[in-house]
Amino acid sequence: MADPTLWDESVPGYRRTTKLGKGGTKAFNDKLQDIFRLIEADFTPMRDGKWLKETINGYLHPVAEQPKPFSPLPCEDNEKDTSLENLDKGTVPDWFMKYVEHCDVSHGRKACYLSTIKKLRRYELFKREFEGQKDFNLYPDTFTIDDLYDFYEYVENEYIYYDEHYDWYRQFHIDKKPPIKYTNNYIQTVRSHFRAFMNWMTKNGYSYNMEYKKLTIKPDVYADPIYLTLEERDKVYYADLTKHPGLSLYRDMFMFQCLVGCRVSDLYAFTTRNITEDGFIEYLPQKTRENAVEGAPSSFCRVPLNDKAKEIIERNMDKRSGRLFPYRNKNMYAYGIKMLLLLCEIDRMVTARDPDTKEFTRYPLYMVATSHTARKTFIANIYKKVKDPELICSMTGHMPGSKSFRRYRHIDDDCKWDALEGIE
Repeated sequence: MADPTLWDESVPGYRRTTKLGKGGTKAFNDKLQDIFRLIEADFTPMRDGKWLKETINGYLHPVAEQPKPFSPLPCEDNEKDTSLENLDKGTVPDWFMKYVEHCDVSHGRKACYLSTIKKLRRYELFKREFEGQKDFNLYPDTFTIDDLYDFYEYVENEYIYYDEHYDWYRQFHIDKKPPIKYTNNYIQTVRSHFRAFMNWMTKNGYSYNMEYKKLTIKPDVYADPIYLTLEERDKVYYADLTKHPGLSLYRDMFMFQCLVGCRVSDLYAFTTRNITEDGFIEYLPQKTRENAVEGAPSSFCRVPLNDKAKEIIERNMDKRSGRLFPYRNKNMYAYGIKMLLLLCEIDRMVTARDPDTKEFTRYPLYMVATSHTARKTFIANIYKKVKDPELICSMTGHMPGSKSFRRYRHIDDDCKWDALEGIE
């Protein structure tokens, strides 16, 4: 049982202490992170408290590691799932595909799972073709932890193999999106996919192989969100673009995103129908619509329009079509943002990941700014003022407690000073 006197919400987990002995705090926090990942990998809005309790208990008290004969459990309607009857000799990718067909997750999550399945199939074929294991397959009941680490090593190095064996890889038709050097966060995500799949397998009695429990999953590592301060934002808003009229529309689009926090896909879709009589902009984010799970609550956004936002709408709205902004190529918009910030001397050094080496590197802000920087600017500056995640989520469409939103807890040292001033 967790000791509430040692709890530190900012970790989250135990704060540093000598009460648990050498390595005790780290061991506890590592287990907690594993549980968080396990929940996140298998979570859907339809899950309830019973599922959460079973998931945590399953991690803390795993089923005894002993082989049992294959015996698929019946479905909830007490009828055997005939689509699984012939899979008793199926490989891991075969079963993983069945998991994707049965699991109740968003379209985006399913697409990620399918990407992992394709990597598993390529891995099996690669072992047969280049490592002399002609009959190699991963089976749910017989794979070992060494097999799993070998697979993840393959994923890490597949971009190298792709260059070395290009002719062989052509059969997979991945030229338009070839393997790249993946970040550690991506590798950990692939591991969490496999863990979610195997949790489903063992929970339903399709496999009793607990080797996957030995797989360590490290916490994701992110740089702090990159955003403009209010002073930088206003410097851009009031910039004299007389000599650069081509940047005026990009400036208005970028500033509008900074003022309402929308994604670029929603910005392009806004019309006068999204504006309410009481001065709000209302919309259901496109990302929410695409990844919606049946029966899940929708993340509807309702954001008040301040005077700056209203001025921008007045300048750009097409009264005939009702569109708030004329369409511009997204690549040109992204380029225009960088040119705009460079012109305004928004060159504060920030930390971002190098797209080639995947290492964190220091850059001038204008070099790494994108349309999403505007969304982060909206969130970060409001968070510094109110520090109320639920209020901000109601305007951005984030689910409360989402992993992406949690990073904004570390956006500024001012938050820490504010906290300390409260106990002086």
